[in-house]
Amino acid sequence: MGTLKHRGSLVLLSGPVMIAVTVVASFFPAEVEAWYSRGLYPWIASTLAYLVAFPFPLAEGIAALLVVGALVRLVLGIYKSFRQKEGRWLRWRQGALTVVKVLSVIVALFLFLWGLNYQRLSWGQNNGWTVKGGSPAQLEHLASSLEVQASLLRRQLPQTPGGLSLALGGLPWDSPIVFRRIAVAYAHAGRLNPLLGLKPSNPARPLWGSSLFSQLGIAGIFIPFTGEPLVNTGPGGPMVAFDAAHEMSHERGWAREDEANFLSFYVLTTSGEPDLAYAGTQAALMYVVSALEKTSPKTGLNLVIHMDSGIKRDWRAYYAYWQRFEGPVEKVAQGVNDAYLKAQGQTQGIRSYGLMVDLLLAYTNQPTK
Repeated sequence: MGTLKHRGSLVLLSGPVMIAVTVVASFFPAEVEAWYSRGLYPWIASTLAYLVAFPFPLAEGIAALLVVGALVRLVLGIYKSFRQKEGRWLRWRQGALTVVKVLSVIVALFLFLWGLNYQRLSWGQNNGWTVKGGSPAQLEHLASSLEVQASLLRRQLPQTPGGLSLALGGLPWDSPIVFRRIAVAYAHAGRLNPLLGLKPSNPARPLWGSSLFSQLGIAGIFIPFTGEPLVNTGPGGPMVAFDAAHEMSHERGWAREDEANFLSFYVLTTSGEPDLAYAGTQAALMYVVSALEKTSPKTGLNLVIHMDSGIKRDWRAYYAYWQRFEGPVEKVAQGVNDAYLKAQGQTQGIRSYGLMVDLLLAYTNQPTK
């Protein structure tokens, strides 16, 4: 009996203990980088990739079973409490304690399996870059350069009858073949920079519940418990490829959203594949234009007006898709995501995605890339 109580206490404390470890780790990013992000975590990630090498999203299946199981247990518990009034409050207290224990274990596993990567050295620090914001003139120059590159790449791609871009071979952007090619692009990027290497690893997988995730305003998600990068294929278009590469950067231990966005751009544009390079370039252009419109609205608007018509068609389709899901549910989900990111030390919350622009500026300022 005493042993069971001791185990129960350990389970209950697992989450708070890992939170405490994470807080302490935040003061030692170099040590986290060396011992966890480059030491333990690659072993965790590659082991999960080996064990979960399925062509479907295992995490969604497990989540569905857990939800059904929890609902069944809740219904049975309520039924039993009405049938057997004696000891009702004790059973409810035990049930509540079980929920707390489960949540504690989930938090502990999240931090141990992946979450400590938030405390590592930044991509800029790892590569000796000076990362800072840019002036309106620098943003305009970067946007113009990206627009030229995206336009040239766009002209090499097939189109739908409606004039929207397709991947090479006339494939839709959410094709498993495209996702596998992104995995190959990561293998190539890993040879250019070992910080992106992970072997074995898995390609991104389409979410079964893409419509549900669209309602929540979520384009993709990385599941640390199974090591799966999952993508919402609902929007279609080149942003699906960009989001797939984004989630795969999380798989490699890059937790911060600005870095995941930048690494998606970097991997896709160094792939040597025009369709993947277009997906990365047009996404980077989208973020830079957004930043430019905040600092110099007229300049940003003028750039969009004169932008390649093919790029604008792709963007209009993308924005039109997401506008369908604007509403209270999406706002609540975005608020939860914002709070989560801030809790992980990303003080800008959901705005941190746009901070990739600072990394783009630092990248373009490197003597060799």
